[in-house]
Amino acid sequence: MPAPEQPPLILLHAFPLDARMFGRVRGMLPEIDLRTPDLPGFAGSDVPTTEPDLATYAAAVVGLLEGTGVERAVIGGVSMGGYVALHVLASRPDLVAGLVLADTRSTADTPGAAAGRLAKAADAERQGLPSGEDMVAPLLGPAANDGARTEAAALAAAASPAAFAWAQRAMAARPDTTAALTAADLPTLVIVGADDAVTPPTDAAALAAAAGTGTAAATLVQIPGAGHLTPIETPAEFAAAVRDWYLAAFG
Repeated sequence: MPAPEQPPLILLHAFPLDARMFGRVRGMLPEIDLRTPDLPGFAGSDVPTTEPDLATYAAAVVGLLEGTGVERAVIGGVSMGGYVALHVLASRPDLVAGLVLADTRSTADTPGAAAGRLAKAADAERQGLPSGEDMVAPLLGPAANDGARTEAAALAAAASPAAFAWAQRAMAARPDTTAALTAADLPTLVIVGADDAVTPPTDAAALAAAAGTGTAAATLVQIPGAGHLTPIETPAEFAAAVRDWYLAAFG
C-alpha cells in the first residue's frame, strides 16, 4: 500500500487512446497511489467547446487535483499525455512534485508537423476516422505482439472524430515547454521505447538532459522491443521503471 506521505502519481493517456491504456500497469503498481483520468473528450466524455488548446486539458488535471484535496502530485503521461503534464508544470508548478514523461517531447511541432495535424483534424470531421488498426500502426514497434496491437486498435477506434480533431488542433498549437522543464528542477523519469519512431530515443535523451540541468536527477530508461506505446507494448517493463524510480525518489 502507498505510504500516506507519498504524492499520488497521475498518468495521462496518449492520443487517440484513453486511460484504459494503463489497465495492465495499474495492477503492477500496488505501492503507488496511481490515478489515470481520461482527458476531456475521450472515453465518452464531452468534447471541449473552447478553442483547441492543451490548457483546457491541463485545467482539467488541475481541477482533479484540487477537487480531491491533493496539494502536490507526480504528473506524467505518454505522448500527448506528456505534453499535458508539461503544460500543467508550466501553468501550476506548485502542484508538481515530480514528472514521468514517456514517449514524448517538450518541443513544439515543426510547421510541417502542425500542418499535418490540422489536415488530419479536417479529414476526421469530413469523413470520420480511419480504422483503429490504421491509426495505431505508426505508433507500435515492430516487436509488438498481437495482443498489444488488438488492444491499442480497440482503444483508438473508441475515439470520436470530434475528440480526435480537437486534440490534433490543440497539439498543433502547443508551445515549447523546455524552459519550464529546466526551471522546475524536479525529479524526472523519462521512458522511451527503443523502437519509438514518433518520439525516438534521441528526443528522450534531449528531454532528460533538459530535466537534469539543475540539482534534481533525471533518469532515462529505454525499453527494448517497444515502440511509442510502452504501457501497452511492454507493461511489465514500463511498470518496473516507474516503480523503481518512484520508490527511489519518494520512498
